[in-house]
Amino acid sequence: MAWNEKYSAAQRPITPIIGSKPRIAIGIPHEEKATFWWFMRMFAPLIYAPLDWADKVPQMVRGVPLPVSRDQIVELSLKDPAVTHILWVDTDNISVKPENPNVALQMLHQCNQPIVSGLYRAKQAAGFNYAMWMKANLPNNELGFTPIEKWTGNWLQVDVIGMGFCLVKREVYERIPSPWHPWPTATPSEDFRFCLKAKEYGYNVNVFTEVQLRHLGTLSVEPDGNVKVLEM
Repeated sequence: MAWNEKYSAAQRPITPIIGSKPRIAIGIPHEEKATFWWFMRMFAPLIYAPLDWADKVPQMVRGVPLPVSRDQIVELSLKDPAVTHILWVDTDNISVKPENPNVALQMLHQCNQPIVSGLYRAKQAAGFNYAMWMKANLPNNELGFTPIEKWTGNWLQVDVIGMGFCLVKREVYERIPSPWHPWPTATPSEDFRFCLKAKEYGYNVNVFTEVQLRHLGTLSVEPDGNVKVLEM
């Protein structure tokens, strides 16, 4: 039964922290081409710039659907007993507040939460709302989601997020059974499914709005909602 599975998962042993500082897997699920701009602003600092407060290890998977690549990155990360967190980094997000992605990572880490994301706008056909939503009841008991546009302070607990720049503690993946990022047709993406599953197992989904990112495509969607045409 489902409640038995959930109970047993909550009792799964958690790997003790090894060493005096965190070891963060930089998880990059790569499905499409990345821009040189993203490589210089995000990839190079996150992968090659050392930190005095944390160790980093790259974990990249490409050429498979995002739900598969995310789960493969989790499996690879959990094989390393020293890994304490996974930082999810999509290849179309660039840190703008702060500009240094390693500082943004440190800000998320200092929140000391199992799941915490930066703030950015979703790319969609119309209306670039923030990539965070609350569940909404639709007719016929269908599952829907309402975007969040207004809040107070710099900290939110939400139902689902985009995981373009999101820090997740190891324990979340050790306590929740795989697959962690399935994508049935009932939800818009594998990010939504992970968030809903995490909440089923007692984890809050948090957004720290002091960390802000630009979302890239043929357009650049700024954190304030302004849209710029990119020169490719």
